[in-house]
Amino acid sequence: MKKYKINIFLVFGSLLILLFFGFAFWSFTYSYDEANQVNLSQKFISPNFTHFMGTDETGAELFKKVLIGSRVSLFIAFSVVFIGLIIGTLYGSISGYYGKKVDETMMRLLDLFYSFPGFLLALTLVCVLGPSLLNLVFALSLTSWTGFARLVRGEVLHLKELDYISSARSIGSSDFRILFKHIIPNLTGLLLVQSTFSLAGTLIVESGLSFLGLGAPAHIPTWGSLLNSGKFYLVEAFHISFFPGISIVLVVLGFNLLGDGLKQMLDPKKNSVI
Repeated sequence: MKKYKINIFLVFGSLLILLFFGFAFWSFTYSYDEANQVNLSQKFISPNFTHFMGTDETGAELFKKVLIGSRVSLFIAFSVVFIGLIIGTLYGSISGYYGKKVDETMMRLLDLFYSFPGFLLALTLVCVLGPSLLNLVFALSLTSWTGFARLVRGEVLHLKELDYISSARSIGSSDFRILFKHIIPNLTGLLLVQSTFSLAGTLIVESGLSFLGLGAPAHIPTWGSLLNSGKFYLVEAFHISFFPGISIVLVVLGFNLLGDGLKQMLDPKKNSVI
């Protein structure tokens, strides 16, 4: 059995992600109303032992808002990447497996989706549909599958020519069985690595839309919306922007390090074939 060497990127990235998963679960102890509770007599309090991250311009506890922001951001990121993973894997598998005219037609359709900048498309759709978590997930999911589809398609083109696939065909295995039993399972490592990088990218786009006021509804605290509200008070209360900003940086860093670590450990190009 091959032994995998655990590297520092994988360990550090995993610890960062687990930390924010802990914050996300912790946030369920607070409601949106608690996080948004106004107390103007305590606004702009700097971080201390009583107010761990200080208070914002309304006197609300920034710590509660940052916790809830972790829950919202991770929910959106995982929802978008999961949808993109499913659609992209199915689309790329069918395109690569059947090839010829099927592949040509499906790839031209994929090129059409690639021609739309993901951020601008999501921005337009959220403007039209209105800010809500479901609308945001829908808008981001429209292009999230394209990277998975192109990656899977390229790998399937290689896998379908291997001897074990030819053997499966020779004994009468259906295309469905070949795809879902012999080909797609061999893409697990590749898709896992791609998913971690996609999570980082989705978090950045979601934060950007929230910063512009086009993410979650106003009553739901998000890291992007907290950055937006804090930009007006950088001199007198920089902590309002600092804590959500550093949270975004650390989560994105965590997913990128985790992806690099998994890529080195799994080495998908060598381990994609059993």
